[in-house]
Amino acid sequence: MRLKQVRRLAGLVLPALIAVTAQAQGGFPNKPIHIIVGFAAGGGNDIIVRVLAPKMSEGLGQPIIVENKPGAQSIIAAEYVAKSAPDGYTLFMGPSGAMTMNPAIYSKLPYSPLGDFAPISMIGDFPLILVVNSALPVNSVKDLIDYAKARPGDVNYSASAAPFQLAAELFNQKTGTRFAHIPYKSSGDSVAAVMSGQVTMTIMDPPPAIGPLKGGKVKGLDPDGTVAENAGRIVGVRVDELVKLGEKALDPADEKALHDTRIAAKRLRYVLELMTPVLGPEAQRGAKKARRLQDLLGEIHDCDVFVPRVERHMERLRAEDAAVLREAAGPRADDLEPSAAKAAPNRRLYRGLEALNAYLRARRDVLYARFVRDWSRLEQDGFAERLLAGVGAG
Repeated sequence: MRLKQVRRLAGLVLPALIAVTAQAQGGFPNKPIHIIVGFAAGGGNDIIVRVLAPKMSEGLGQPIIVENKPGAQSIIAAEYVAKSAPDGYTLFMGPSGAMTMNPAIYSKLPYSPLGDFAPISMIGDFPLILVVNSALPVNSVKDLIDYAKARPGDVNYSASAAPFQLAAELFNQKTGTRFAHIPYKSSGDSVAAVMSGQVTMTIMDPPPAIGPLKGGKVKGLDPDGTVAENAGRIVGVRVDELVKLGEKALDPADEKALHDTRIAAKRLRYVLELMTPVLGPEAQRGAKKARRLQDLLGEIHDCDVFVPRVERHMERLRAEDAAVLREAAGPRADDLEPSAAKAAPNRRLYRGLEALNAYLRARRDVLYARFVRDWSRLEQDGFAERLLAGVGAG
């Protein structure tokens, strides 16, 4: 059983009729937007939404209100959103359990994942981890299995969602253990139950476990070795990915490689930040460097996105001005430059966009030169080799 291959997905969804309704309304959004979470505060989904909410509010220009409606494997929350007005102001943080597993587990649901919702965006995915109380006399999954088989009626596990419960039951099936299921309303509650000794173990999403892991109140177990060993292997994969893509990105014409390198830097940073409690200070230093690289490539990516948009808008303005000039000047309009003609109604806006386009292109050249320089320094400093050695992956 390889728990690290079990992953949980999360995304935002909304009532299915929003596509029609939002187009009919104008000026959307013009009031606060509510995001419904099917778990109690402090769980993985809740943490992710509260990290996203400020940026969403900034981009949409309206407050984002997070509401927790825990219970019944997110069925309560899903039903609430499915029956809400399809106007785009009530969203559902749709975890994999509610959207994919509940339909397979329950013969009848008060909502239809396909019929009642329209997906907005994939937010993320993350591995599941197995944690036990630090005082429990086990240091490996094998120890845990032996411990459970010696006490078949006294071991249990906490779970707040279908993915965690199914992972634990699969663990029971594969190992011949008999951990009993104790339901909780969030991953935060689940790990708290482990810390207090109410349950033997839990299989959960990492975010709510980071604090207890750092504080030494729980410990993580892995089927294929220690958590540190497996974390090191994951870091090794991410570093190798970043190095290969970064080399391709040194070709200035390969915009896709630059974009992929940014994503690879983000993935490496995420793993290093998540695993710093078990990998130590070298992981923290590596995360900071990966973050700087990600931010730099993000600025380049922004330029690559906005330059074509600005140029398309400039072309539209030119076409509008040409039509106006043609109507006013007749055949002589063919000899006029729409962007230069004083009679062109969009002349000033066009000139402003022209200056913005020139700035973005120049800025992009400066940023790319900085990337080439910074990448060369990372190579000279042996960033990859030092990081891999520091986390036990090389």
